[in-house]
Amino acid sequence: MEFFNSIGQVIDFAIEREKEAMALYQDLAGKATSGQTRDIFLGFSAEEAGHKRKLEAAKLKADIREMKKKPPKLDHHECLTEIKPTPDMSLREALPFAIQCEKNAIRLYTDLAASLGGASFSGLFKILVKEEEKHQHRFEELLKAEAG
Repeated sequence: MEFFNSIGQVIDFAIEREKEAMALYQDLAGKATSGQTRDIFLGFSAEEAGHKRKLEAAKLKADIREMKKKPPKLDHHECLTEIKPTPDMSLREALPFAIQCEKNAIRLYTDLAASLGGASFSGLFKILVKEEEKHQHRFEELLKAEAG
């Protein structure tokens, strides 16, 4: 569980989750045996890098004061799933893993938005929720297409 004392710590936590997502999708791209699968995961890694940049820009503008009320404890929201990526994983096999990771990111940003209440950063996390929902939807559409 994570405890935060400042908005800066909240943003740092979110930046670390984006770095993990970037690394995950880079790793899945590196393990891909098809060019299509590799390109899909590289694209998602680039989008997560965009999220990281948004968070970094927000942190530069942030008022890093102590928070008036502490946000609730948050789990690490890592990609906790029974599916483990393997070097020969097909796109069809990797997509359920990626979907679960996106669901975890949605939960993280939803929790962060709620924990900041009316703070201006709540809006940023709500935007990131919508972007992660789009990722999840795109992965689900790809999975449907793969299933035929």
